[in-house]
Amino acid sequence: MKSLIPVLHDFRKAFLKPAILVLLPIFIVLGIAMSYFVMSIVSQQYPATNIIAIAIYNGSICEAHGYIYDVTGNPTSGELVVMDQKGSVIYSKNLDSYFSISGDDLCKLFSEESIRIQLKSGYGKYDVNLRRGVVPSRSGVGEVRYVLLYTGDTKFDITNVAIPKLYRLIILSNTRGEARLILGIANVTSGIFSGLNMVIDYGFANLQVSDIMRSLSQSIEIVRNISFKRLGMVNTSIINVFDLSINKSATTLILRLTYPDNRSEYLLEPYIGKPDAETLYVGGLVAPTSSIGYSLFAQYFPIILLYLAYVLVAKPRSSGALEFVLARPITRLDLYLVRYLAGILITVIASALFLLGIGIASAILIGITLDIYSFTILYLGLIAALTSFYSLCYMVASSTRSSSYLAIAIALYLLFAMFWGMIALAISYISGGGLMGVTETGYKISYLNPLSPATIFAPYYVQKHYSISTTASEDLINPILAILSPIAWIAITFTIGYIRFRKINLSS
Repeated sequence: MKSLIPVLHDFRKAFLKPAILVLLPIFIVLGIAMSYFVMSIVSQQYPATNIIAIAIYNGSICEAHGYIYDVTGNPTSGELVVMDQKGSVIYSKNLDSYFSISGDDLCKLFSEESIRIQLKSGYGKYDVNLRRGVVPSRSGVGEVRYVLLYTGDTKFDITNVAIPKLYRLIILSNTRGEARLILGIANVTSGIFSGLNMVIDYGFANLQVSDIMRSLSQSIEIVRNISFKRLGMVNTSIINVFDLSINKSATTLILRLTYPDNRSEYLLEPYIGKPDAETLYVGGLVAPTSSIGYSLFAQYFPIILLYLAYVLVAKPRSSGALEFVLARPITRLDLYLVRYLAGILITVIASALFLLGIGIASAILIGITLDIYSFTILYLGLIAALTSFYSLCYMVASSTRSSSYLAIAIALYLLFAMFWGMIALAISYISGGGLMGVTETGYKISYLNPLSPATIFAPYYVQKHYSISTTASEDLINPILAILSPIAWIAITFTIGYIRFRKINLSS
């Protein structure tokens, strides 16, 4: 325990430097801000706030039942706003998750005039699609009018005009085969919402476009070959949410809706090639080419490490403070190792706080976060890259005085963080690869860059884990070299630095 005291002492001194106290919170906030950025990427395909609802008007009363949900299909809240042709609000209502509303104002949904509907939330404004329908009333006198409200890629089915259906399949994870189905279904002929006592089964098939365009209820040969599983029951609920596992080798989800009299209807939803929310999230988070994301931290946090090596070694050496410290019963190895470990400790903690900020904010804002494997890979990538660069700066700091150190360290940072792509471009042209060979050259020389574990290797393996296509192939990223590269950077620079530090004159 006593051996840790000097490390913690130097850690505290370095951590309490004004620059560190300012920059560390900035990077933590950056982790949270990244979640907003990634959410904007995901919401381009999956709106952050959605609605699925069925409303009816029987001539005397208007009522609606629906569901407000987020990117992953979990309940959330929003404001439904109806506007006329001029953009003036004629109806608005704050709605929360599962809702049932009624009133004369709601009847404006059934107006023959052109209206525009939006769903507002803290994440933005989203257009709501509207589909109107009319069915004869059960009594045979008059009619019942209904409206379907939905956002995103929700599908509707009015094959049975008396029982309109809305359904949306949200692919949560193609990797794990996780999906969520939101189903809105109602019997509107009576003028009031009534239960259906319907059984929902599901199965999968590899269907071509021509099959999908046909009415599946008439394609007995297709249905006969499908193995259905029970999904659930639809009793009195208008809106139902089901979790299910998708078949990754199939192309289409088929729902079988069975009525009490054993009549069946079929709904189908193609999902092959449909980007899932998780893939969009991971792609936005770890894309190596992203100017905002995980790579941003890996690219700019080394500035703090450059400064740490300066305040822990280069500056005190120039002022004679290191020679004063050695007047105590401490060896040069102890001094070199303690201050080195203090910088590493800051790296470990800062990286953890950054990823923790991403994980918590993403879970709250989007409802999606990385799995343990991906967090581990990204964390190890950050630690490997930042420790490698810190070891390089520490080696330079142990061998030079403050003014020379800053010039050399800044040049090294610019080389590895900013100009490495230009070097790859130059090598590609010299070797005859031209512009087309830049990417391949960049991967081949990445093992010579101490920052590559965070900027290239870790993102590559996370994207591979989620089956996200990358510009790299397996023959360009060698896992053994990806591991040996940071080990070599750390071991070689640490050893050379100590050899120089042991022999150098520490007097000012």
